[in-house]
Amino acid sequence: MSIPATVTVLGCGNSMGTPVIGCSCAVCTGGNPKNMRMRASILIESATTKVLIDCGPDVRYQALKFGFTTVDAVVLTHAHADHIGGADEIRNFNIANNDWMVVYGDIETLREFAHRCDYMFHNSRNVDGNWFKPCVIASRIEHNKALTIGDITLLPIHAKHGRMDVLGFRIGDFAYMTDCHLIPEASLALMQGLDTLIIDCVNWEITHPSPTHSDWVNTAKWIEQLAPKTAFLTHMSHHMDYADTEARTPAHVHPAHDGLRIDVLSRSF
Repeated sequence: MSIPATVTVLGCGNSMGTPVIGCSCAVCTGGNPKNMRMRASILIESATTKVLIDCGPDVRYQALKFGFTTVDAVVLTHAHADHIGGADEIRNFNIANNDWMVVYGDIETLREFAHRCDYMFHNSRNVDGNWFKPCVIASRIEHNKALTIGDITLLPIHAKHGRMDVLGFRIGDFAYMTDCHLIPEASLALMQGLDTLIIDCVNWEITHPSPTHSDWVNTAKWIEQLAPKTAFLTHMSHHMDYADTEARTPAHVHPAHDGLRIDVLSRSF
């Protein structure tokens, strides 16, 4: 059975966001709202379930701007600061749900998350049910083994972010793959037949290479191999102007923007 859901791009910027503090480049100062990028994150929402992919430093403003007051689970791609730096805001979701929050990740991500956020793993409610700090329960994700949260099913897909293992996710015929410079062939095989792909592309010009992220030259090869009907670029730096990138990419490839919404169908794998 297929479950209708919506993916909202909460942020499509790199670790610095755009505009960058102190930068006077045309992208940072030009005023195009589609160049205003919060740190990378998406919300997957069905009629009954909300799943937050990553909780970076901008998650409080993302929740206020895009109108979600709680989620049913937080799923982490990896444990870099721009993807977990807003985890303290989970407290607000604890209050809304009056319950602990399950945080999903692979073993290395959960280990690092627990190291940085140890205080979240201890009960802090008083007898009146107040929440004085975030309270989380860790749940391990196995690479390439489907995970169901409520009525949303995600297939975790392994990639490499420098030396770090990271996860992308497939939901029906949609896939989200941020923060990667290498996608193994076995993982690419799991991403065939997509309607929509959101994929890492930190820089347009090859003059700004990254050992941990993909640039357009590399991302274009993935898009050609996977042949999605539509692809969106994410985790973009301020070197990527929205209008310029839109003009220079093929007709079915677009830069994402904060607030982009994509209709998907969740189903079992």
